[in-house]
Amino acid sequence: MKNGNLAIVDSLINDEYMQLIEAAWSKVGGYARDIVSEYEDDESAPATRAQALAWLRLAAARGVSHHSPVLPGGSALSFLKLARDAYPDFLAGESNGTHLLFSGDGLHIWRGYYSSSNPLYAPLNQAAAAALAERVKEGVPLRVLEIGVGTGGATLAVINALHQVATAPVSYLATDISASLLRSTADKLNQCPAGLIEFNFEPYDFNTEPTRQHVSTGGFDVVLAVNALHNAHNLPASLRMLSSLLKEGGVLITSESICGAGEQVHQEFFLNLLPLPAHRQGCSSRFLSSQDWQHAIGNAGLKSDIAINSIGPELMLLATVSTT
Repeated sequence: MKNGNLAIVDSLINDEYMQLIEAAWSKVGGYARDIVSEYEDDESAPATRAQALAWLRLAAARGVSHHSPVLPGGSALSFLKLARDAYPDFLAGESNGTHLLFSGDGLHIWRGYYSSSNPLYAPLNQAAAAALAERVKEGVPLRVLEIGVGTGGATLAVINALHQVATAPVSYLATDISASLLRSTADKLNQCPAGLIEFNFEPYDFNTEPTRQHVSTGGFDVVLAVNALHNAHNLPASLRMLSSLLKEGGVLITSESICGAGEQVHQEFFLNLLPLPAHRQGCSSRFLSSQDWQHAIGNAGLKSDIAINSIGPELMLLATVSTT
């Protein structure tokens, strides 16, 4: 009999999803080949852009079938096109990826990409929502801390799931390092029917010890992280710290894009326009492999139920982490 996390992952990662991933890589590979062709004999890209250029060269060299499915229109294709058009100025050191992705059309497309309306990303949100829904007990209040909420794509999926199963009050604390993103997400979530759910919002960087009152008091039943913890400067330390915020019997649920050793994740085609975390300098991907996750959780002295989809061009991990 499958464990709960594996059943969730297997229900979400199917042949249709794998075809979408293949279509995304086909598009990324083509764009990457066009971009790097401008730099074949030119090493003029600033040192700060060297890692992004190296990633593009690896992506350009990937073997892609001529019979690959076509990536349908939508936020995923729009984001890849936005990045394609931005790369020449970015590699020349003449543009700022942070400004491009978090303002104007870039922010609008970003919200669409990380929402559950994007079938390329929806499984990450849906897996977290399903795992959290399984923690809900009839008539028992629930306290949830979400870290790295970003534009709230996962949060909305989780809230929708909680509305279906919660029969007692839910206290939901949404946090992010970006105060501006948090305000924007708070405005969106506060327009949703509350029902039994009470929202609070606080800026919080999970690379540091919490100092804000709502976070530091701990006692959470669930700490939730969707595609956030790969940015941890010291993953075992962040895992230990977040686990210390749980009450007895509580769990940390994380849903993450992952890749095999030496492989990549297609999202990096646009994420590499942002600064690379110091702890991933020199790596082929800003995302971690399943082995990286297993080592980090073990080094943190924690227990875990890890589920990973079958082998494909890239992978998804769903983990439930606890202190006992």
